[in-house]
Amino acid sequence: MSLENYRAMRQMSADTGAERAALLAAFRTWDERNRRLLDQSFEPVAWHASSPKSEYSVLKEIEIKLIDELTADKAPLLGSVADEKARNLQSLLDSLAIYEISSANAAPAEGHKESEGALTMFLVHGRDTAAREVVRRFLERVTGSIVVVLADQPGKGQTIIEKLETHLGRAAFVVVLMTVDDEGRLRGESDLRLRARQNVVFELGYAIGKLGRDRVCVLYEDGVELPSDYYGVQFIPFAGGWHLPLVAELKAAGINADANLALE
Repeated sequence: MSLENYRAMRQMSADTGAERAALLAAFRTWDERNRRLLDQSFEPVAWHASSPKSEYSVLKEIEIKLIDELTADKAPLLGSVADEKARNLQSLLDSLAIYEISSANAAPAEGHKESEGALTMFLVHGRDTAAREVVRRFLERVTGSIVVVLADQPGKGQTIIEKLETHLGRAAFVVVLMTVDDEGRLRGESDLRLRARQNVVFELGYAIGKLGRDRVCVLYEDGVELPSDYYGVQFIPFAGGWHLPLVAELKAAGINADANLALE
């Protein structure tokens, strides 16, 4: 769900017929994308129960659906509907952020070890351990799965690459957290670029080769340099709105993920 797209849409002019048609098309595209994402992210509830999906919908949209051509007198109505929907989206994202903060401050769960037959997910991370714990606890919450972090697993006489092969090979899905940990540049250049740790980039490539691109999702911190060769992998900005897009990717991969649980 993109509040940035909402802001850009609200800045569009509606003076001429062509401008109003473009505005209506932009609204419907934005609205439909939000609906699809909510449908993918939240489990169905009873018709009389409140849910993020029902709260996103507003009665005024019935009037908008009846509009084939946005007239000058209806343009303000379209704007008010968009504003109300954006407020609902922001409220939802704020609720998820509250859960994120409370989870980060909670006592660590007892162990993060794999058990035979249990669904596991693998979390690749850099040096930002606080961000790692936020993502790990969110994944545990919405999926009920075991989230494996390589550093937490016993060595059993294995090398690091052997541990990686063992635990990543059992995972149903891999989330790669690319935080700004390093700086680097091309030879001959002077400007440094923000980069993730080399082990994170290596494990990203290994995960793609092991599980396939459809079972790997990257959360990236703003400003970090993204590897250009990994076309087709889902990259999600690790900012205020990362929760629902990540849930949608999990569900698309067949993982039973329920974003309603993140709101408890």
